[in-house]
Amino acid sequence: MGTPFTKDMNIITNFLKDMDIIAALDDQPNDVGGLTAAELKAKFDEGGKAIQSFLNDTLIPEVVGLDATESSRKEAEQVRVAAEQARVQAEQARVTAEQARVTADAERDHAEYLRQSGETGRIQGENTRRTQEAGRAREELARVEAEQGRVTAETARVEAEAARAAAEAQRVDSTTGIVAQATKQAQMASAGAAAAVEAQAAARQSEEAAAASQEQAAASAQTASTDAQTAQTAAATAAGQAQAAQSWAVGGTGTRPDEDHDNAKYWAGVAHDAAGGVVSFNGRTGAVLPQAGDYTAEMVGAASLGEDGKVPVGQLPAIGGTRMCRLVVGAAADGWTEKDCDYLCDGVDDQAEIQAAMDALPESGGEIHILEGSYHLSAQLVVSKADVTIRGTPGATRLYAAYNLSGLNFFVRVTGDRCTLSGLLLAPGTGISGSTACGLELAGNEEAADTLDLRNFSLTALCVSKTAEDCSVRFCRTSADGGMAVTGPRCTIYGCVVGRAGLLNYGEESLVFCNRICGMNSTICGTHSVATNNLFDASNHTSAYGVYIGNSKKYGGITFVGNIVRANKSGKQFAMRLDGNENIITGNVLVQYGPEDLGTGNLVEGNLVTTGGVSDGV
Repeated sequence: MGTPFTKDMNIITNFLKDMDIIAALDDQPNDVGGLTAAELKAKFDEGGKAIQSFLNDTLIPEVVGLDATESSRKEAEQVRVAAEQARVQAEQARVTAEQARVTADAERDHAEYLRQSGETGRIQGENTRRTQEAGRAREELARVEAEQGRVTAETARVEAEAARAAAEAQRVDSTTGIVAQATKQAQMASAGAAAAVEAQAAARQSEEAAAASQEQAAASAQTASTDAQTAQTAAATAAGQAQAAQSWAVGGTGTRPDEDHDNAKYWAGVAHDAAGGVVSFNGRTGAVLPQAGDYTAEMVGAASLGEDGKVPVGQLPAIGGTRMCRLVVGAAADGWTEKDCDYLCDGVDDQAEIQAAMDALPESGGEIHILEGSYHLSAQLVVSKADVTIRGTPGATRLYAAYNLSGLNFFVRVTGDRCTLSGLLLAPGTGISGSTACGLELAGNEEAADTLDLRNFSLTALCVSKTAEDCSVRFCRTSADGGMAVTGPRCTIYGCVVGRAGLLNYGEESLVFCNRICGMNSTICGTHSVATNNLFDASNHTSAYGVYIGNSKKYGGITFVGNIVRANKSGKQFAMRLDGNENIITGNVLVQYGPEDLGTGNLVEGNLVTTGGVSDGV
């Protein structure tokens, strides 16, 4: 038994890294989650570097590993250039955002300084207020003391006046003793009057001190009012600067024109989105779609035409150190002229012009672009040079066989290595018959059939011969009566729709996945091949198996997993027939009937057999 098939089914690695790098930071203004400036810069760089690493280290090697054509490599290079431009834009946006962040930090620090200055002014105002309160208290105390002095003086005056009146009365009626007594009382009255005078002087001093204290308090109040006004102004300035800082940081203040599209948060978002796609271009925002006039010929490096209406050889793009030749074929009946193309077909024997274009390609190969239209071939078209791509417009470039085909006389035959046919519709012309008519044969190595529509061909619409290796058939469609035969080793078939003739896969180590095969008795018998996620539908064919595994030659080592197989309700009593040995059949849905195991050593388990209405929904 040969080596089991172990090829990784994930052909292209998905890019799964979480790109919400900047969005994951705290949304508070000017809060960077404790990151330093260098760490924040690294955060802005992380998304672009992740994409760059994915493109250079994973995606490009895998695309090259899938035997990509020269055109695919060129497209990958364009993707890489676009990604690099996006990374440069992201870096520029990151620098802009970093500058905005530094400015916002400076403005925040200045606002904090002004806030502290305002707090200092408020404290000074509070101290001044307290000083004023103390002055007013001292003034009130002086006033009370002055009032007490005045009351004392008035009392002394009243007592002196009473003493004087008593002394005068005694002077008239009394002797010297009375006079002496009166003199003594007068002296007492004089002393009381002197005390009253002193009390009045003290009261005046107290009033003067109170007036001085009041004046000082008024001056202090004026100073405090000025300081408070200064602090209020500083606080207002700080609030304005804080609002300006918020405007430059996150916007939303309504103080600056277009502030919601010119702030640190916005540019950080631009830096984040730049890695995922374009968000604005030429004044248009959102999901930007290309429009006429977005780019000039000089901007995209388009070549100019010579006097003969063709691109000079010196302007052909350089690929891998050589120049890739690209020739254009058009049909006069569809409106193309000699100015539009290098070779103009007249609708008769058009294979002559197409073959001449292929013969004109250098030995290093090149591309033939067949413009939209109908082309009528009266003989077989043969692609014998290597590295040739024939590309049309899917559904619009139509090649008709204007002659009867028979046997295995293929309409188009590719014998060169590493060739690609893409976007072509191949069909017999009107009135052309032949039940064994064949469409396309791939006979070289590492070839690809991509987005081909093979109509009105019965039996073998597309064939990969035994001489062909490592070929791929992608997104191709056959007519209702057509089929595919793949006998070359290591071939890949995916995304195809195949008609009633079904799929014959004899190539070893082949990979068949995500196809819809509507034929009867389709066969998977290439040793160590894998068939997965396909629909094998034989429900419209009487007495037909959905699929053969191994065939009568009893090929083995086949993995058949995750497929849906539908058999005819009145035909074979088995949806699947296993003739091969040591195959793995698991995880499949078998509609109407189960499997018939005629081989040995097969692992058949974990399959779901359904009947009735369930089959109609598969």
